[in-house]
Amino acid sequence: RHVDLRPFILQGAATSVTAGGLTRVALRRGSLVVNSSQGGGSKDTWIVDTYPDGRGHARRGAA
Repeated sequence: RHVDLRPFILQGAATSVTAGGLTRVALRRGSLVVNSSQGGGSKDTWIVDTYPDGRGHARRGAA
């Protein structure tokens, strides 16, 4: 299936990239349409944290 990942970036005193985002997905096999108003769908996407101290939750740095 064709997908389009939309991650979220939080900006304030620091900039963080969230551990996941919204995935737009083509619902019909072979379709490239991911827009929900034209027959596509959406799914949540999350990154599984592999760091026990929590440092894998967000990447911080200059944008």
